[in-house]
Amino acid sequence: MIVRKFGGSSIGTPERMKNVLSLIQASQEQQLLVLSAVGGVTDRLIEIYHSKSKQALESLKEFYHDYILDLLILPENRELASKYVQESILHIENEIENLNLILSQGELVSTYFFSLLALESQINIQLLYSPDVLKLDEEENISLQKLSMNLSTVLNENVDLYIAQ
Repeated sequence: MIVRKFGGSSIGTPERMKNVLSLIQASQEQQLLVLSAVGGVTDRLIEIYHSKSKQALESLKEFYHDYILDLLILPENRELASKYVQESILHIENEIENLNLILSQGELVSTYFFSLLALESQINIQLLYSPDVLKLDEEENISLQKLSMNLSTVLNENVDLYIAQ
């Protein structure tokens, strides 16, 4: 299995996200893709946390709307992505005092967008929710033993690409 990690600037535009997809498609091996939030989104989320601004939230929603239109082809996938953004915005509004939850929304949205893009390209994918797989040991470090054990329970030879945050 190949593990690939892409930061925000690597997926900062729909075109860059499509380039990441091309890299994924170039390999015949099973892959695990780990994505950060789309470039610039983490800064926006930090601003939302500090300002509690509805205008900043609306600006983020508009940014995602334009991103979706340039990224996805199928109308049903655009609708799914838009609904996911709406749910993410609601989570942010409901947990406006929780910076970690707010920041996690950026990564969750980017992984969801990429999953829809991969599905449009007929790639057999599975989304992984990182907290379900990454477990900390007693000293708050990632336990490689637990990670290996957890991954072995979710990995499936019929899946071409796992996508996580």
